[in-house]
Order: sequence, then structure tokens, then C-alpha cells
Amino acid sequence: SQSESDAWFHLAVEAVDYYPPLVEQLQEENAGATSYARCGMLQVAATEDELPAFEQAKATILARQKQRGRPKPEDLYPVSPAEARELFPALGNVLGAIYSRTAARVDGRQMGRALRRAAEGQGLTVIENSVGGFVRQGSRVTGVQVEGHAIEAGTTIIAGGAWSAALGDQLGVRVAEFAPSEL
Repeated sequence: SQSESDAWFHLAVEAVDYYPPLVEQLQEENAGATSYARCGMLQVAATEDELPAFEQAKATILARQKQRGRPKPEDLYPVSPAEARELFPALGNVLGAIYSRTAARVDGRQMGRALRRAAEGQGLTVIENSVGGFVRQGSRVTGVQVEGHAIEAGTTIIAGGAWSAALGDQLGVRVAEFAPSEL
């Protein structure tokens, strides 16, 4: 991470650390492919105008590494332009580079399908429909309305993406929109 707030950075670090045990659990539950793979990552500056931002990012990344005591120096380190091109031959001009050996990639759609299969194996019922409103007992939300039917729930979470604010309006609450850097 290079420029996100400390709160976002710490959340991201916890999420990254959680992937390996999550993937192992999904494999044990025969949930299918997750696409998770450690592949390493290069962050580069290829032009003079990219160099100041790269140097600032590198300083932040290395300071966080030192502060946390991880990743290990052999897992995250600056590399020369020649080493960067050796790691990724398709690179052209490189003025600066940092390499993270343990970085991973994941296809969110595949991971989402695996999570859903595992949850369904544990008894999750999926209803693909739109929430029309909330079921309330006084000021307490006790479920949602879907096609005129009440679905009771001990806890209701607003996770409606672009529609979250409109759902919050139904309850008289403001659902804030934010960018990750605001966390």
C-alpha cells in the first residue's frame, strides 16, 4: 500500500493475511476454484514524471514495512531496472522499481462463487430479488420486504451499493458514501 490512510492500510493488511486460511477452508469445503494465487508484484516508475510519486510511495511502503516488521526484507525490496525487466521481460523503460514477492491476485467473481457455494453448503438460502422496504418493530428493523413478503432477520445490514443511501433514507439514517482513502 502506498498512499491510503493508516486505517485503510491496517484493514487491507488484515484482509491480505486472511486470504490463505480462507482459501484453505474453501478447498476443504469443496467450494471450487477461488483463483487466488501468489504471483508477486512490481511497482515501477517508467517515466520522469512518475518518479516523484514512485519515490514517495516507496518511502511509505518501506516505512510501513519497517514499522510492522513485515513483510520480511526478502519478500519486499527495491530492485534495479535490470532486475525489474528480468522479473517481467515485457517492461520497457524502468527508472525505479520495488518488488513484493508474496503479493497475490484473485478474481473477485470466482472467489465470490466459491464463497457462495461454501455458504450454501452450510445452509445459506439465496434469494435473488430486490428489497422493497424494511420490516420494523417500533424503531427496530427486524427484516426486509421482498415482493410483498416479510423475511425476518435478527440483524439487517444495508449493503446495497449505489442504492444504499436510498435504503437508509427509508429508515431516516444517512448512509455515507466514501472512498477507501477516507477510512
